[in-house]
Amino acid sequence: MMNQQKPLVSICLITYNHEKFIHQALHGILMQKTSFPFEIIISNDLSTDSTEKIALKYEETDDRIRYYNTKRQLGVIGNWIKCLELANGKYVSVIEGDDFWTDSSKLQKQFDFLEQNPKYSFCFHKLKMIFDRENDKEQYLFQDLTESVYSIEDVLSKPWFIGTCSIFFRKSFLPHPFPNWVQGLKAIDKPLQLILGDIGPIGFINETLGVYRIHNNGISQINWLGKERLFEKSNITIYERFNNYSKRKYNSIIDPLICKYYLDLIKKNNDYKKDLTIIKLYFLYYRIKRKLY
Repeated sequence: MMNQQKPLVSICLITYNHEKFIHQALHGILMQKTSFPFEIIISNDLSTDSTEKIALKYEETDDRIRYYNTKRQLGVIGNWIKCLELANGKYVSVIEGDDFWTDSSKLQKQFDFLEQNPKYSFCFHKLKMIFDRENDKEQYLFQDLTESVYSIEDVLSKPWFIGTCSIFFRKSFLPHPFPNWVQGLKAIDKPLQLILGDIGPIGFINETLGVYRIHNNGISQINWLGKERLFEKSNITIYERFNNYSKRKYNSIIDPLICKYYLDLIKKNNDYKKDLTIIKLYFLYYRIKRKLY
């Protein structure tokens, strides 16, 4: 057992049915070489495989690890919020149990960056994508990045470029309690980036320090309903709710984005008349609300 000190960094590891991957995730965490103490919080959302057994073995050997299993299944949003609220550190680094870090200095580099840049809300780095399913090489994460600083306007307007397991942020910038508008969403990564990005600039470390894994059971791999993807519907909901949360501060960016997502849904559902009618009605309702504002 290792001597536990008050952590400066909390690592929030979210897991559900990750028995194939969680060894690699924990190995990438435990290999970190830092000048500061850190804690590892594993939050398991009632996995039905051997995830708990594996996590408990790690907890027995390293007292920096705190393992929790939910008493009832919370879903991805509830599990994330629970884990974030358990964090004691000045900073928080997040990772899901199917991703992993590849550089032993990852935490130190991000810690140093935020220590040297107190106005920044969070920082992130490049990730390598690996594909654990056949014939899938789609570009899910766009990281042809040239700037060292990004803003909430970039998060809103650019294709997805910040991988979840690269995010390192100030705990003090996290609202408490966590905003209720995230409840019922499909994922928390974009809402978290928006909430933090609304407070301060975002730093980019132009190094590949981890891996984002694409596989059939990943949280981000959302099922299709006919030709209509839940991805577009999810983003519409996120942007509408964040627009209200931010008091429409970024409406000039958000409004055209929401319209684009509706038009994408209409295009994809031309052969599904029932879905198409519903989407058009929602789009009409959105345009009426927009005019009222």
